[in-house]
Amino acid sequence: MSSEIALKSEMNPEMYITPQRLNEAIRSSDIPCLILDCRSAADYHENHIRGAMNVTIPASVIMLRRLANGKMNIPSVIRGAENRERFNCHWKTHWIVLYDKNTEMMKSNGPCVLSTLFRRLQQDGCQVVCLQGGIVAFKNQFPEWLESDSAEAREADLSLDNLRITPLCESDSEAEHCDSGLEGEPSPNDPPFPVEILPYLFLGNAENSADLEALQRHKIRYVLNVTPNLPNAFEDKGLGIKYMKIPIQDHWSQNLATFFPEAIAFIGEYRFIIF
Repeated sequence: MSSEIALKSEMNPEMYITPQRLNEAIRSSDIPCLILDCRSAADYHENHIRGAMNVTIPASVIMLRRLANGKMNIPSVIRGAENRERFNCHWKTHWIVLYDKNTEMMKSNGPCVLSTLFRRLQQDGCQVVCLQGGIVAFKNQFPEWLESDSAEAREADLSLDNLRITPLCESDSEAEHCDSGLEGEPSPNDPPFPVEILPYLFLGNAENSADLEALQRHKIRYVLNVTPNLPNAFEDKGLGIKYMKIPIQDHWSQNLATFFPEAIAFIGEYRFIIF
């Protein structure tokens, strides 16, 4: 029996791999695999399976819909240039193993990072499975295969080096992915805006920008306003909120890249910001 057939035989119909089988694959290298951690950056830094790569996409229905519809390429949501290169080199030939805390979100009706990425990888023709029981089950059985990041690695998140902004797909074929069932109203599992996409870096919308209570709750004092006509709501209110405005339309034809240096400088100077 080939290693590939052996792997398939140990999965349930929902395409799971057991912690025991993943441990064997890691130890023996008989089935080369790429492991993607679908949890938050903070949870990933705390502990993750050795060699796993972190996916950097907030569990927002808008962001998940873009990923499902092919408007974000998968390498762009993987943390770290070396990891992105490794994924690009091996996604066609390696098994891809996804995990989150305990894979319970896969059973819910609403979208989550794990289920959306699973469907998208399937659509792209990848050999993809989910870790049964998630990192909780794996840690209980094989704690020696978990590792934590150093303080230097955690601090690097604050430098924005891992933030990537991806344009719409250029080819028609890439843009024709189905939406993986993400149409309709946001589910109760979808966290409200603003969403923390990196430590101290939030993504929000027009409603959030005028919600003083939300800004204060998240200790946001610096706002990057990427709209042509939305006012800086609290600029002259003496509340200590600083603004930078990029007057650009939310349309593919707009050249957002020309504003990157100024925007990155603004973001990098401060710890609290909302888009």
